[in-house]
Amino acid sequence: MADGKACEVSNPCALRNGGCQHYCSLKAGLPVCSCREGYVLNKTNQASCVDHNECLQSKDHNCQQRCVNLEGSYRCDCYAGYEKNDLGQCIDINECAVDNGGCGAKAQCINTAGGSRCTCPVGYKLTQDRKSCAELKDNCKPFEAPRNAEVRCTRSRHKTQLFYRSKCFVTCKKGFKLHGPAVRHCNGTGEWDEGESICVPLACPKLNRPENGVILPVACTAGKIFANERCVLHCKPGFKPAAKRTAVCSLAQTWVPGDNLRCVPLDTPTVTPKPTATTTTTTTAPVAIKPYIQCPPDIHEVLPMGQYTMKVRMERPTTNVDWHKYVDSHPPWGKQLEVELPAGETIVTFRARSPTSNVNDVCRVVIKIRERKPPTVVHCPESFEVQLERNEPSRSVFWTEPKFESGTEIKQLYKSNTPGQPLPAGVHYINYIATDSDGLSANCNFRVVVKGPPAEVMEPRRPPHTGGPRPAEMNRLENHESYLI
Repeated sequence: MADGKACEVSNPCALRNGGCQHYCSLKAGLPVCSCREGYVLNKTNQASCVDHNECLQSKDHNCQQRCVNLEGSYRCDCYAGYEKNDLGQCIDINECAVDNGGCGAKAQCINTAGGSRCTCPVGYKLTQDRKSCAELKDNCKPFEAPRNAEVRCTRSRHKTQLFYRSKCFVTCKKGFKLHGPAVRHCNGTGEWDEGESICVPLACPKLNRPENGVILPVACTAGKIFANERCVLHCKPGFKPAAKRTAVCSLAQTWVPGDNLRCVPLDTPTVTPKPTATTTTTTTAPVAIKPYIQCPPDIHEVLPMGQYTMKVRMERPTTNVDWHKYVDSHPPWGKQLEVELPAGETIVTFRARSPTSNVNDVCRVVIKIRERKPPTVVHCPESFEVQLERNEPSRSVFWTEPKFESGTEIKQLYKSNTPGQPLPAGVHYINYIATDSDGLSANCNFRVVVKGPPAEVMEPRRPPHTGGPRPAEMNRLENHESYLI
C-alpha cells in the first residue's frame, strides 16, 4: 500500500479460490466463478455449482432412446427389447433366436421392433397365453339346456351340427332368473366358451307374521316360497281369517288371491239398521257404539334403483264407523292412503271415534323403505390346481367356501359344487351365487384344474440286431394320443 505498512492482494483468486467451488478467473480485477462441465453456477450465490440435468433437453445429450442423469454427467440406455452395439447404438434384440421366443412347439416366433409375437400354422389358433397353439376343432358338441332353461341355437354351415362361431341363446323359464352368460359361443377349439349359465328360482315376497295366528309353512314369512307353493293361515281360538286363509305363489311372484292373511276376533261388532214395525214416531235412546279399527299389515318396501323416493299405497283400515266422518290420521295425509316417501321409517296412526261417546280405538301402520343394495363377497377362493396320482381316477377336492354379506337376509345360496366332491381330471368351474330377499345377487367364481396322472413312458423293446435297417416300432403311451417311435 502507499503507506508501506499494509499488503494488497494482487490476485483475489489466489486467496481461497476467490470463494468459488470449481474455477475462479479475474474480470476487471474482480473474481468470477465458473463450473466444470456437467455443472452450472448456483444463481443464488454465484459461487457454488449444482448438477446440470442434461436429460431435460435433447440438445444437451446425444442419446438415441433413453437418457439417465448422473452427478455431473449422464448415461444413455436402450428401451426394453433393444441392446447396444459396439458403436453405442440401440439395435433390436431378436427374441426368436433363443428358445423360439417362448412360443410353443407348434407356434412360430415373429420378431418385432422391441419384442416378438407368436403365430400358429393353418388349422391351429393361439390359446389364451398367446404362446401355445391349439388345434382347430370347429365342431362343438350339442349344447344342453341348463335346468329350468330353454336354448335356441344358430346354425353355421349345417342344419343340425354346431360349428365354430355358432351361438346358443339361454333363456330361463318363468319364475326363474338367469345368472351367467345369456349367449354361449362355439369357439375354435371345438368347445363352448367358459362360464356357466344357471337358472335360479325366484321367490314371492315374504308374508307378514299375523297377530293372533300363524302362517304355515314357516318359509312363508321368510321369503322362501317359490312358484306354485301354498301358504295357509291358522288363527288362534276366538279369531277367524279376515278374508281367505290360503295364498298361492304365482309364476309372476305375486300372491293369489292376495297377501292379506290376518286374523280378526270372532265377535267383531257390526252395526245394522233395525226395521220399524209401524209408521208411528217413537223416541228411542241412542245405541252406544264401541268403535274398533284394524290396520293393514306393516309395509316393507325396497327403494328402486336410481330413485330417491317411491310411491307407497296402503290398504284402508277395517272399522265399524264411518271412514269419512269418524276416522282421522296422523300425519293427516294418512287418510289419502297414498304418499311419496324417501328411504327410512314412517309411522301412520289411525284413530276411530265413536259417534255416540268419547270412546276411540287406535291402530298403527309402520312403513319401512330401505335402499336396495346387493350382497357383497367377503371371501372368494383363488383358482388352484390338483395333481392326480397314478391309478387315481378322481380326488375329493376341498376348498374354503366363499362368504357373503348382505343388509338383508341371504335368501338363497347356489353352489355348483361342494367341498369334498370327487372331481375327475379336467377343468371345473366352481360357481357360488348368493341371492338376497330383494332378488339381488353376488357371484363368486373360481376354477379347479385337476391334472391327470403322469403318463408312464415305456421303453420300446429292442429286437436283436440282424445287420439290416431296424424297422420302426410303435408303442402307444398309456392315456395319451401320441406314440413313441
